This record gives sequence, C-alpha cells and structure tokens, in this order.
Amino acid sequence: MIITNNLVGFSQIPKVLKNNLKSFSFISSVQSLIVYFYILVMTRYSLTGEYALYRELIYVNDFTTAVSLFGFNLLIMREPKEFFYKNFISIIIIVISLSFLIFSIFACLKNLTLHTFIIGYVLLISSILYQFIFNLLVKFKKHTLAFIICIGSIIIVITGLYFLFESNNLSSNNVIYLRIIILFSFLFPVVFFNFKKLQLFSLSTIPAIKNILILAAPIGIGIVIGSFTQYIDKFLLSFLDTYQLAVYATASADIPFVGVIVINMSLYFMPAIQESYKNNSLEKTKKYISDLFLFGWYLNVIIFTLMFSNADYIIALLYTNKYIESVTIFKILSFSYLLRVVSYSHLIIALGLEKIIIKRMLIEMILQITVSIILLKIFGIYGLAFSAFLVLVFWSVPYNLNYINKVLKSKITEILPFKSMLTFFVKCFVPYYSLNYILISYTSLSRISSLIFSIGFLLIINNREIRYLLNNNK
Repeated sequence: MIITNNLVGFSQIPKVLKNNLKSFSFISSVQSLIVYFYILVMTRYSLTGEYALYRELIYVNDFTTAVSLFGFNLLIMREPKEFFYKNFISIIIIVISLSFLIFSIFACLKNLTLHTFIIGYVLLISSILYQFIFNLLVKFKKHTLAFIICIGSIIIVITGLYFLFESNNLSSNNVIYLRIIILFSFLFPVVFFNFKKLQLFSLSTIPAIKNILILAAPIGIGIVIGSFTQYIDKFLLSFLDTYQLAVYATASADIPFVGVIVINMSLYFMPAIQESYKNNSLEKTKKYISDLFLFGWYLNVIIFTLMFSNADYIIALLYTNKYIESVTIFKILSFSYLLRVVSYSHLIIALGLEKIIIKRMLIEMILQITVSIILLKIFGIYGLAFSAFLVLVFWSVPYNLNYINKVLKSKITEILPFKSMLTFFVKCFVPYYSLNYILISYTSLSRISSLIFSIGFLLIINNREIRYLLNNNK
C-alpha cells in the first residue's frame, strides 16, 4: 500500500510542476528573481558607490510606489470587477498625483538634477502600473498571459545586463533604464490583449475621486503607516557612509521565491476568506487562514534553515567576499521569515478590519522608529537589523494574532497548528544544521558538495511537506 501510494504521488509530479509553473506565486517569484538579478550583478561587477546609489534610488521607488498606491491595488482585489471598471480612471488620477508629490519632495531633499528626476519618476510610474496590472491578472486569472510575459522579461533582462557588463556601462542610471524597459515590456502586452475592455472604463469626476478616496482611506492610511515602518531602517541608512549602506543593503536583499509566494498565496485566498466571513462561515474562514499559516510556515522554515546554515557561503557566492561583513546581518534578518509566514495586511483587509488595525500600525511605527534609532546608536547596523525582529516578535505578530482570533471567536490553536509547526521546525532545522556543520567541519568535501548533499538530505526527510507545498501553491 505504501509503495502504491508513493508511485501515485510520483506519477502526479509532472502535472503538479506544470500547475506550479503557471501559478501566480511562481510567476511573481520569477519577477522578483529578475529584480534580485540586478542586485546580484551590481554587487559583483559594479563599484560599491554605484551599487549603493542604485539601492538608495530603488528604496525610494519602492516606498513611494507603496504609499502612492494607497491600498487601491488591494481594494481592486477585494471588490467586484465592476468596481475596477467604474473607478480605475479616478484611481489613476489619485495615484499619479500622490506619486508626483512624494517624489518631488524627495528630489528637493536630495537636490536631484532634472535628468535624474525624470528617470526616477518614469521608473516610479512604471512600477505603480506594474502593481496594478499584476493584481488584475490575478483577479481575472490570466495565468498563461502572465507566464508568457514573464519569460519575455527574463530574456530581455539577461540580454540587457550582459550588454551593459560587456560594454563596461554597468552604472546605476543604465540599470534603472533597463528596469524601466522590463516593466513596460510587462505592461504593454497586457494592455494590447485587453484593449477592447478599455471602453468599459467610466470617466472620472471630482465626486468620484472624493468617494473612492474615502472608501480607500482606512486601507491607504494603514499602507502609509506600514510603509514608514518598513522603510525606517533604509531611511536611517542614508545617514551612514556608502560602504555601510552597501553592506546592509546586500544583507537585506529580498530572497526571491520567499516573501512573494507568501504574499501571493494570501492575495489568492483574500476573496474566499472575505466571502466565508461575510456569510458567517467562521469555521471555513478559520480553515482557510490555518491552511495559509501552515503553508507559509513550511515554506519559510525550509528557507530559514538554508539561509541561516549557509549564510557565509551564500554571501560569498552571490556577492563575493567584498560584502562578507553582511553575513551577521543576513543571519539576523533571516529570523524574520519565521514570523512573516502570512501577509497579515491581506488577512486584515479580507476580514474588513482595516479601520481598527490602523491603531496597531501607528504604535508599530512609533516602536520601530524608537527601537531602530536606539539600537543603531548602540550597536550600529547590526542593531538596526535586530530592531525589526524585536518589534515583530513582541508587538506586531502577537497583536495581529490576538485580534484575528478575537474577530473569529476562536482559540489561537484553531488558527495556528502549533504542534505541527514546532514538529516541522525541529525535524527540518536541527538535522540539516547538524549535518551541514559536520560536513563542513569534519570532512574533506568541498563547500558546494556539502551543500548539495545536505540539501538532498533535507528534501528526503521533508518530502511530505514539500509535496504539500507543491500541491497547494496557487
């Protein structure tokens, strides 16, 4: 019976892989891999100053994109399709106005030239449009179109970066030009293949803009507060020297396929959670949320295990020994993956709690700013890295869990399968870390051979959980 079940499982692997390749989690993860590829190439082949300048501009771009969207991209996911057609023009007017205002303030503070301002703002607009377009692809379930565009983007970015490297033009500005091209290469096919639907858009009016702003305000205010909280460490980095900024930025570079998958799983289940909660099907809602937690935990524990155990090798392999000082920061930041196993913002919005949760986010922002400044002053960039983990573990996560349980009238054990989670952590981390340490310290195997052997061991002992991830990825 066991052999038969295993054979059935293996016979389903091609189908599972095919489904995962076209899943939005996979597609968005590949998009994040493209973004990560810019960082990888610049750390290895550009000057430290150029890399630091690039990361600083991208931090501003990402922050301004999040604030300017004001939660409209999430609102579109929550509301029916008619809402999108009726309000899209109004939303675009609001978002462009906000983005211009915020980026103009940054330009004045940094004394940007007109040329740099134009480049930065074009990148910003393309990033904003990308966020909208991707959310719409998820909402309308355009898997194949998204997959084809994704493959095209990979080809363009690899070709472009290779050309810049060979021509010795791997500067911050040139890489930003390439990013703009990639983003628009994603946008144009979507607009072209859905051109007929543009006629469904309603024209904007002042009352329409006012109404949509009022509707989005609870989410938008939360997004603004959350963005300040998320980027406070990057803001403080601007007061440090170029090398420290580069070291911290390297360690804090988002690992592709991790956070994006968790966010997109939460994004995918938002409508189902909202519907079951509205229909007062609390047990069904709890099941959805519990499954999300378990999925995110399995994925993030595996990633944490690999990252923490091989931090020195990962930094040296990906970014060269030039940034070897990033190892300790990399290890500290990796702990946050154990706490961010779901996108709490998506759950909160799906449950309609955005008005109430602003209080939590405001307190979190104040705590994050205070703790970050204190620890930066005492321990430098290492304290800055640890500050985010402290606020998460002692405030953000406990508050979120407590409030979700309160709303669903449930015990925390109904949402978090603690026994399964703890068992898997011990089963995954302890054997892998021990074996990896023994192979590195007491054998003559090369580091890459040790890594391959230990990863193979991890895949075997966690076969059941990995199949669960593949079968449930959306």
